[in-house]
Amino acid sequence: MATATQLQLRRGTAAQVAGFTGAQGETVVDTTNNRLVVQDGSTAGGFASAKLADMLQQRSIQTAGDLPIVATDRKLNIKVTIALSIAVPTASSRNGFPLSFKNTAASSASVTLTASGSDTFDGQASVVLAPGAGLTIAPYNDGVNNSLGYGIV
Repeated sequence: MATATQLQLRRGTAAQVAGFTGAQGETVVDTTNNRLVVQDGSTAGGFASAKLADMLQQRSIQTAGDLPIVATDRKLNIKVTIALSIAVPTASSRNGFPLSFKNTAASSASVTLTASGSDTFDGQASVVLAPGAGLTIAPYNDGVNNSLGYGIV
């Protein structure tokens, strides 16, 4: 490449990026997690971009032993033989990532999703998924508070 121009962005480890507050719109590279982080001029650590692998993380749940839901979960395929209750982590812990559930049970076992803390699912404390039913929930906010619960998508 005879006329290539190289662009070098600020970079640092996850710990260094977490303590950095860049200019509004500035992008830095988190070299620990291999992702871009966008700064807003006031939030230490900025906002990490999602990698494709983050968006496609799927996991199967067959028993209560496969719980709890973890931060990297995005899609949960639930295949249980008896009824199961799942505590859904608070919306503020999801960093804006939605969470999808699909009850793929061949039996008649239902799955009850229960909101944690003061969170709700569009005002409901819990949601029941019959076999074959699916649901996606996404953290929502009012533009001031980080998260106020989940909206059903």
